[in-house]
Parts: sequence; structure tokens; C-alpha cells
Amino acid sequence: MHLKGVWAFVPAGEANVTDPYIDLRAWKAREPDAAFALAGEAAAWHLGYLPRNFGGTIAVWLPPNERVPHGLRSYVSLVRLSWAGEQTSEFVPNSRLLRRKGLDLTNWAAGLPAFGPEALVVQLGARPASFRVWADLVPQLDVLASDCDTDKIERLLGGQSASAWQRAAYLLHRGGRSDDAVDLLDRRPSRSMPVASFGDGATAAWSSRFSVNDHLIAPLQDQLGKA
Repeated sequence: MHLKGVWAFVPAGEANVTDPYIDLRAWKAREPDAAFALAGEAAAWHLGYLPRNFGGTIAVWLPPNERVPHGLRSYVSLVRLSWAGEQTSEFVPNSRLLRRKGLDLTNWAAGLPAFGPEALVVQLGARPASFRVWADLVPQLDVLASDCDTDKIERLLGGQSASAWQRAAYLLHRGGRSDDAVDLLDRRPSRSMPVASFGDGATAAWSSRFSVNDHLIAPLQDQLGKA
């Protein structure tokens, strides 16, 4: 494997290993206490929010001060959010959501820990540039928003910036949950409302309620509406 000291068995007749997460499994095999979770496109794919799997590097969340092993660094895209390793149970999806979506309770993300919808919304709000297939996600934004528990989003936003709160609430708003979005925004610990931006395209939509300059989501939704 790409990780020193770990090897994979390739069955007879197979040319190579086809499991896209084999390197992450190797990491777990070598370091059982390693805390990481599938994030971004990988989590969105397993939750059914993308029409196709993303072919780039796999997005992985790590706790602060933890590092990806040297051999794996070019094979993952790192997502940094200020959550401790013991918070994993807080940001994975609950069993009720998995049952409703018809997903395997024990093997839904190929058996690896992964972000649930609330953690995904926080990632998108706090680190919008870390997600690389917005055009695929935006058509499913209403589904993502409907799957979210706003109390859980509030807990996961603890310690994040004011802009992260604004963008996370704005995502719910654009996903059709405007009242819940306003309620979430009103729960933020800081009263400051800096101008938060989504994307950097030529077209933009301004939201005074959320103080968001949106170059990304509203323009894409507008294009989808015209299509």
C-alpha cells in the first residue's frame, strides 16, 4: 500500500485493488485509534446528494493537530474543522436518517466514519472552497436541507466563525427552509454580521438578511431554473 508497513491482498484474476478507500483502511489497520472521517464529496455521494461519484482525491476530516500519514498525503484532500476526535459520534448521521434513506446501518459509507448532512452543511459553510462539485450538489440542496437537524447544526457550529454561521444558515434558506435558517442565524453567539461570500463568479445575488454575497448557489439555481 501507499502506507509504510501495510500490504493488500489482490485475489487471483484481479489486476489491482479496486476499493477506493483501501489506503484509509490500511491507515486504520496500522493505527486503530486514528480519528478521521469521510467528508465533502465522499460523504455527499454516500448520502445520495450527488448524481455521480467524484473522481478526485478523497476528502477526509482530521481533528486539529493530527496529520495524514506521509504516504497518503497526495491521495486525500484534507478538511480542517475545529472538532475533537471524540466528537465523531456527533457528526455522523443517526440511524433514523440512514433507515429512512434505505442505507445500510453498519456499512453505509463502505464501513468508514463519514459526515452526516449536518456536518456537511457546516463544512460547506465554514470551508466552501473545500467542496469541489457544487454544480452537482446544488440541484439536491433541498434534499440536503430537509435531512438536517438544526439543533445538531447549531452544536457543530460551536467555535466556528460568524461567516460560517451565516453561510450555513443561508444554505438552509436556499434549500427551502427559510424559517429554520433565520432561527439558526439568530442563535449565533456573536451579533456581528460581516459580509460573507460564496464563490467568486461574475454573477452574484446579495442577501441582506444573511449578509451573504452569493456568487455560487443562487446563480446555479437560476441556471437550473432556466434549463
